[in-house]
Amino acid sequence: SSTAVKEGIKSGLGISILSLKALDTELKTGMLTTLKIENLTMERSFYLIRDKRRNVSPLCRAMLDFLVSTSEN
Repeated sequence: SSTAVKEGIKSGLGISILSLKALDTELKTGMLTTLKIENLTMERSFYLIRDKRRNVSPLCRAMLDFLVSTSEN
């Protein structure tokens, strides 16, 4: 988890690459700092998951359909 990684960094165990969103509190309080890595482009994959045994609301179905229709896979 991001929390475990941040705690390890605070304890001096190393460095990591994390989302700025995950670091909001630590950056505001000065507990951690960032270093910009020049010429590095990172791409992340996200996955849609759900329990197929459960029914979804019409609004949820519309969102699922939209996400599936715009996905690259």
